[in-house]
Amino acid sequence: MPEKVEFASLEWVAVARQTILQLSEGFDFGELSTSFCEEFTDPPAHLSMDGSSLGWHIVVHGGSVVVEAGVLESADVMITVPYQKALWFARLTNAEAEAEGPARDKFRRESVRVTGDLKAFRALELPWSGKLHDILAAMTA
Repeated sequence: MPEKVEFASLEWVAVARQTILQLSEGFDFGELSTSFCEEFTDPPAHLSMDGSSLGWHIVVHGGSVVVEAGVLESADVMITVPYQKALWFARLTNAEAEAEGPARDKFRRESVRVTGDLKAFRALELPWSGKLHDILAAMTA
């Protein structure tokens, strides 16, 4: 298992990038053009000296996928969550989150803001769908 890295740090985004690119090997994105971003508000001061939000994003375009740090305001799907609330969820695997039931539902209802069509994005069944969260949960400090 890789060493754990701090949630939403540049190192964490680098692991997300590597994982997504590995899972995408050989996948034909064709003419697909889509983007996804997670934004974490109120991050710790050592991760954002000026207090601005942290984020990371995925852009699929022209047959390739790009994963970068930063908030992509124009993303097709934007998920915005306060950093400390997201940290709890980021450390849980999908099975662990499912077991949390009411706490997970409260988190989603009260802390998560989704802009765009998340259901349509999930329906694309990109090569990391259903896998990425668990992989990142295992290495998130």
